[in-house]
Amino acid sequence: MSLVNLTYVHETVSVYFECARCQHFCSADVRVFGEGGSNFLEGDDVGIERARASAKTAAAQTLLFVPCPACGHQPSGGNSLRRRVTVTLLLAPVAVFLVGALAFCWWEQPTFTAGAVTTMGSVALGLLTGGYNYYMSPRPWTGAGERVVFNERR
Repeated sequence: MSLVNLTYVHETVSVYFECARCQHFCSADVRVFGEGGSNFLEGDDVGIERARASAKTAAAQTLLFVPCPACGHQPSGGNSLRRRVTVTLLLAPVAVFLVGALAFCWWEQPTFTAGAVTTMGSVALGLLTGGYNYYMSPRPWTGAGERVVFNERR
């Protein structure tokens, strides 16, 4: 028995779509992935609900990368979301490893060459970790057009 139970959900979520330009509105069915966790005191139902909430958020984010079915307008906000997710996933590990290397250099006070090697190695390890995180994380813009089906019924 583990203390934290992770729950994964692959489902089709129905979300509301409204175009900012032509005011066209309809519902959209989006195939998404959600992940939620719960501890042993909360039970599995809480993890499932968190995973469904995560899937609903991912569905709303996916709609930022799909053009309007009526006028073809691309919603705003997709580029900033893509930039924010990419920078966070790639550069956060670099910053963490760099802070560790600088703390090591401050504590041990090695020669310049050893400090430079430690710092560059930490940056390289951070880039590798960030690249792996970016590759493994679900990104709402990948295959957004294939995962969304618009229901034109009002």
